[in-house]
Amino acid sequence: ASDVYKRQTLGTVEFELLVSPKHPLAQTDSPHIDMLKLHRQLVISSKGSKTTWFNQAHSPDVWHADNYYVLLELAKSGFGWTLLPLHLAKEALEANTLCRVPVQFEQLGWQANVDVIQESSMISEANHTLRALLRRLLQQ
Repeated sequence: ASDVYKRQTLGTVEFELLVSPKHPLAQTDSPHIDMLKLHRQLVISSKGSKTTWFNQAHSPDVWHADNYYVLLELAKSGFGWTLLPLHLAKEALEANTLCRVPVQFEQLGWQANVDVIQESSMISEANHTLRALLRRLLQQ
């Protein structure tokens, strides 16, 4: 059955620990990860979603949103800290409405693989072209 489907990694999406520049976490280097627990965390999740590393609660004060655009707006408005895909936060970082949380401990940013899983019998030239376009998009 594993020969029926082909899996291919197209690239990665980089995530970063971000906060509003006006938020207390942006004002000074945090010497320890426990400093994050003192502030509200904004987490991606949906009804019935399972907890994974990227939506795990590190703070006792957590707000949930079902998409990254809502998390982006909440973070820009100063409601808490969050892990966001850098490509979504790029404009806000350039406009200084978001910044990386200055930390002295190991960075919490991470990369998520973007994979395509497709039935082998359905692979065509159009599929190859689409995967090439997606691969280029992920490299930007």
